[in-house]
Amino acid sequence: MYCRHCGKEIPDKAVVCIGCGVLPNDGNNYCGKCGNITDSIDKKCAECGNKLIDGISINSDLDTIIKYYMNNTSGKRIIAGISVGVILFSICFGIAQTNTDNSNHVGNSRHVSNVNTQKIQDTSPVIKYSPVPSDVNTNVIDVKTSPNKTVYTIDINRPVNQDVLNTISQQYITKHDDNVFVLFKLQGDQTTWAESSVVGKKYNVKIFGKTEEMFRKENMFKPDPNKNLIGRWRDNGIIGGIVYLYQDRNEYYYETVFSDGSGRLGEKVRKVNSTKGEKYMMTKNPEMGGYILILPDGNLKISDRDSDLEGFINIAQKIN
Repeated sequence: MYCRHCGKEIPDKAVVCIGCGVLPNDGNNYCGKCGNITDSIDKKCAECGNKLIDGISINSDLDTIIKYYMNNTSGKRIIAGISVGVILFSICFGIAQTNTDNSNHVGNSRHVSNVNTQKIQDTSPVIKYSPVPSDVNTNVIDVKTSPNKTVYTIDINRPVNQDVLNTISQQYITKHDDNVFVLFKLQGDQTTWAESSVVGKKYNVKIFGKTEEMFRKENMFKPDPNKNLIGRWRDNGIIGGIVYLYQDRNEYYYETVFSDGSGRLGEKVRKVNSTKGEKYMMTKNPEMGGYILILPDGNLKISDRDSDLEGFINIAQKIN
């Protein structure tokens, strides 16, 4: 189907448009069936003949219609009025039924227990959606299916907040009825950064790695303009950060800005011989990673041993 607000083609079960972040039927700019441009006064689509009512398709299912009206002020009043009417009817019917039951047991030593009036509250969290920023890129790198579940593995270029993650996730979640998992990995990191899932018809989302706020703090750091920047690399681990390598005349310096905004600045390193790439030895705090090696693909290997193949700690991705 198509989003009636922006015209983007989206999955039939989508609860929010991944293009504009609004409910797919919350608009009257496009036909939800064929994507043709429509007007607010149109009663049906001029292209496919699909009937349109108050901004939604007459062919929309009940869930879609309820979600649409719940997203509009007038619709909320209508739904609220119906809900109050149902509640009042239920109360009156319950009282009448209780009185009938009591009258049927007059003179009997056993009494009908009082009607349980405990309120049942829906504790399901409200799922919020936000449009996907233009600088966020995702790519499906693996899909595993079995009779019991489906698992997507998605590569994402930077952390996002939970509302954006919900929007990205729903294009995969809505393809299945239940038992679907979406694993997100930040580029260059093999660990799972975040996970969304539907199990037992319940949606859940968790972020395990660095947050969008951490990502923002990393990028607040400005390189020293008086030094020659050899390169910079992003470490997408939980601690993570951005690694900088400078040359100042015949000396080399290594700097790291961590995800919390702190950093190890101005540490002097010494260039050493290697057949695997440009290699530098740290002269201070070797336990934090004694050697760094610029690999042929441009990425940076951080090691704690004087070996090009052993002592692997992490690989930071080249930032262009």
